[in-house]
Amino acid sequence: MTESRANDPRITLPSAPQPAPPFRFPVVAATVPIVASLAIWLITGSTFALIFAALGPLAATGSYIDSRVTARKKLRAEQARFSRDVSTTQSAIDAHHRRESCDLAERTPPAISLVRDVLTDSARWMREPRDVLPVHLGYGSVRSSLSLERTGAHDRVDASTDEHYQRLADHAARLEGAPIAVNARLGIAIFGNEPIALSLARALAIQLARTLSPTTSWVRFRGRLSAERWGSCLPHRVLRSDGGADAESWSHERASVHWGELGTDAPSASISVVSNEREVPSGHRIVIRVSGDMIAVVSHPDKHQRREFDPSFLGREQALVWALAAHEIAARDGLAISDGAVPDVVEFRQLLEQLGAVADSPSKRARSLCSRPAVGAKGRTVLDLVEHGPHAIVGGTTGSGKSELLISWVLAMAAETSPVDVTFLLVDFKGGSAFAHLAELPHTVGIITDLDETAASRAFASLRAELQHRERALAQAGVRDIAELGSLPRLVIVVDEFAAMMGDYPQLHALFSDIAARGRSLGVHLILCTQRPSGVVRDALLANADLRISLRVNNGADSSAVIGSDRAAELTAGAKGRAWVAHGSSSAELVQFALATPRDVITVARRWPTPSSPRRPWCEPLADTIPLAVVTELHDTLRRSTVPSASSASAESNALRAACNSNPERGAVVAFGLTDLPHEQRHGIAEWTPTSEGSVLMLGAPGSGKSVAIATFAAAISAPASAHPVPKVHLEAARKPVSGSAAGFRVVVGGLEPAGFWDTLAELHARLDGPEFPQLHNLPTLLAIDDLDVAISRFDDDYRVAALDRLARLLREGPAHHIWVVASAQRITPALQSVAQLIPNTLRLRFGSRQDFVLSGGVSADYASALPVGGGLWKGARVQIALSGTYPPDPVPAAAETLPSAENLVIGSSRLGATVAALTTAGWHVRTLEGAQGTERELLIADSDRPVALVGSIDEWQSRWGALALLRAHATVLLDGCTLSDYRQVARTRELPPPLSTGSGHYWRLIDGGADRVRLPS
Repeated sequence: MTESRANDPRITLPSAPQPAPPFRFPVVAATVPIVASLAIWLITGSTFALIFAALGPLAATGSYIDSRVTARKKLRAEQARFSRDVSTTQSAIDAHHRRESCDLAERTPPAISLVRDVLTDSARWMREPRDVLPVHLGYGSVRSSLSLERTGAHDRVDASTDEHYQRLADHAARLEGAPIAVNARLGIAIFGNEPIALSLARALAIQLARTLSPTTSWVRFRGRLSAERWGSCLPHRVLRSDGGADAESWSHERASVHWGELGTDAPSASISVVSNEREVPSGHRIVIRVSGDMIAVVSHPDKHQRREFDPSFLGREQALVWALAAHEIAARDGLAISDGAVPDVVEFRQLLEQLGAVADSPSKRARSLCSRPAVGAKGRTVLDLVEHGPHAIVGGTTGSGKSELLISWVLAMAAETSPVDVTFLLVDFKGGSAFAHLAELPHTVGIITDLDETAASRAFASLRAELQHRERALAQAGVRDIAELGSLPRLVIVVDEFAAMMGDYPQLHALFSDIAARGRSLGVHLILCTQRPSGVVRDALLANADLRISLRVNNGADSSAVIGSDRAAELTAGAKGRAWVAHGSSSAELVQFALATPRDVITVARRWPTPSSPRRPWCEPLADTIPLAVVTELHDTLRRSTVPSASSASAESNALRAACNSNPERGAVVAFGLTDLPHEQRHGIAEWTPTSEGSVLMLGAPGSGKSVAIATFAAAISAPASAHPVPKVHLEAARKPVSGSAAGFRVVVGGLEPAGFWDTLAELHARLDGPEFPQLHNLPTLLAIDDLDVAISRFDDDYRVAALDRLARLLREGPAHHIWVVASAQRITPALQSVAQLIPNTLRLRFGSRQDFVLSGGVSADYASALPVGGGLWKGARVQIALSGTYPPDPVPAAAETLPSAENLVIGSSRLGATVAALTTAGWHVRTLEGAQGTERELLIADSDRPVALVGSIDEWQSRWGALALLRAHATVLLDGCTLSDYRQVARTRELPPPLSTGSGHYWRLIDGGADRVRLPS
């Protein structure tokens, strides 16, 4: 038999007595010796061998007798073992029944035991059941939860064994003399003998008084029970019937007691005593008949609960003893309902009328944040974040009034404390509408919502800097607590839906834990509101949040996580703003928070007419439009503020400063915008130092402000005065014109037209090998290229490779020759990959998608989809490019020398008609090569005084092998409308000529070593 464990409701039945195995006479064993003896006698002829024939039957007979004796002994042992196992099983059943009876008695003790246990503390009221209210009726036979298990060995048993099994099963199935409990929420009606019925009803009422908390329940007595003194001594709120419809519904002759939850008149448990079964009121599903010879449950939804029982009675004096003791305990722990009950609704206007003229009194440095936003049983409830906090946790399910509670609390603090002493940062992650009206308070420094992700990220980044700012303020003042400092207000951070905020910004856990740990001395307080604090608010926060408030929650675990008990789970759904408040080691208090209106906000705001706004814990967002003049002036002001004055600086520092100022190309700093530094609570100046940082690549979608940035860089870099101005004569003397120059830097703009862009690169590229004009060699130059990807894409394949090679060399070697590049592009195309790797700085403007931003080299977390024109990311910080109000110099046009009108020309053309017409208009005597008589040299001799232009197609000139080479000594050789392949065949060189723009009227002129670009005189 397997014994049952202490809490295991299963017991295995003892195995049945095992019968002895059947035994048959051993015929073979008896016959074999006889045969063997006969065989020996036949062989030996000795009659003595026949004696052995008798041994076989004798041995077999002895073995048979022995097995029968052994089987009888084993059967008697099995029967004895079975009897012992049955007795042991009986004892196990009895032990389990005793434990089961004790458990039932502990769950529903009789009323008489409650009277004896007068010193029970109020913890019993913190375990109120939700759906079932069990009450003890008395003692009787109930079904046991014990089950008996039978194994395969129990299948074949005899009648005697089966009878034992049946007796064990019958004994295990019922508990005799066990406590009987029923659910009082079903309603209990008792009829029959009135004194006995009243005693039983009294016992049931005392049990309900012990189970239901005085702070959440009411009781109403009627009939004979209302006249008993003990009812009015209960710590619960006792409702009195005063006639009307209620009196019509319930007969005053009927003795009854009804229990319900505060905030509703509907009873949750009813006990009624009537004369006969016909008078049982509706809603009472349990009916008990009481007579002199029998007391039984005659009606119950569960038919197994209909039974006779021995009732547990309670007298009036015994009930009074318990009621007085319970009231004393509840009063001691602050749970007794006083005459001044908690109101169902409180208007904030009423609280303001009781507040008095706080604004008329002089402002005092706030050593506390005392406020009175709620009303309890003893009057207005005082909440003080400094004394009771320093931080608070507010829990409550949807519709319980969390937002209304926070608004009333903030208004109450604002009504009693000056904005000089306290400011509010409101965080609403439910859309932002809850705190919208509180923006009118002079105390409010900001409202953060989940609708503006950028603003929320900036504000959260500034909070850590706010802690550092307050630490510095305390250190400078030489104090340890903000209460000793007169220049810094307390900051209360109110968060509605803390769980939603942590879901969007999980990195804030560390920040809020830091605020919780250091907030008391720094004057930063948290009010965190969420539906389920358990699992959302970490232990580091909970440990520093002594002030706990719980509105209605869904279950006892959520209530216990806030106030340490499950009382908040018992609050009714209709009581918005009803909450339990606990702080420190004090017991929780039931209060009703006031409900405020927008008019109340205006009233509170008018109490503090302040001339200026309080300091915000973060700087304002960057403006969408910033003039470059403002940035330049701010940059110059900051630079002057960091340079020692002439009187205080040493001669060495003055000399060093003068040397720096005399060399603007060395260490020049370009201020082109403002950066957003919320983690430092300030705006910075976006700077670029070409000499130390190198070139810049700007990337962004169309319309993101790339052209604006190019113009700003060009204007900003031209601002410093140059110690080496470029003489105008040298600029005019340059063979290839430049785009323009300004004081400090020479700005050259590369346009989208390939010919002009090629000339710009060629001019700067030539400076790398040796300047043609030394005056330009040391002049700092900025090459500005807008839409570099477009400009490169317009080149033919051969020119594109050459242009990229020249640009790459400029990026590598240009800084050593005072040349830097600022270029923009929509994206880094495959053609720009090699060039982009040589540009160390990237200014990322707005991109069309996060994928494009990441492909440009950005970090996904830094992507912002809603940036204004000129907004971007520079050196890891948000930047707004300033507007210069000017345009950069025009791009360099394609340079072409004008041909003298007196020169003879030899022209190879792929468009003979257009070429002949242009030359004729320009004044040349045109002769075509096709069909002409004479040598090419003779054709250049004109009959008139005009110069001769000998024109032929490329094929004709190639057919006259060597003619062009001979004519170059006597005339200027031009190519018009030819391809690069035609040029290479005619010029017999692999060098690239300068590209020609379509429709420009430019020609290639063959010169020694290649070709240049010319045009006809107009």
